[in-house]
Amino acid sequence: MVYLGVALGLCLAVALAWKIANYDAPARLRRSLAGASAPPPSETGVRQLLATGNKIEAIKLLRQIRHIGLKEAKDAVDEMERSGRLPPAVPGAPVPLPGAPAADAELSRLLDSGDLIGAIRRYRELTGCGLAEAKAAVDRLVAGR
Repeated sequence: MVYLGVALGLCLAVALAWKIANYDAPARLRRSLAGASAPPPSETGVRQLLATGNKIEAIKLLRQIRHIGLKEAKDAVDEMERSGRLPPAVPGAPVPLPGAPAADAELSRLLDSGDLIGAIRRYRELTGCGLAEAKAAVDRLVAGR
C-alpha cells in the first residue's frame, strides 16, 4: 500500500513539473492577439494585454512598438492604467538622462577619449534602456557634435 502511495505521488509530481515547464500562456496570448494575417503590433495590443492582466507583456510590447527604454514603457503603461489612454509617443527622442549636466559631461568625456562602448554602457546604466536604444542615443550625440 505504501508503494502505491509513493508511485502515485511520484506520478503527480512528474505531471506537475511537466505542466509548469510547458506553461507559456503569455506566448499563446501574443499569438492569439497577432493572428495569422494580423498587422504589426500596435498599441491596441498593449491595451488588450493590460486588460487581461499581462502588464509585463504590455510593457515589452510597448517597448518594441515605440523603441523606448524600460522605464518610459513602464511609466506609459502605468499612465494607461490610471487614465485609460497612453501618453503620446515622441519618435526618435533620446531617453532623458538623470542628472543631465553631470551625465552629459561624463558621456562627453568618454566620447572625447574615443570610448564609444564605454559611453553606450554608461548611458545604459544611467537610463536603464536597452542596448539598441543606448547605441542609437549615443550615435545621435556623436552626430550632434
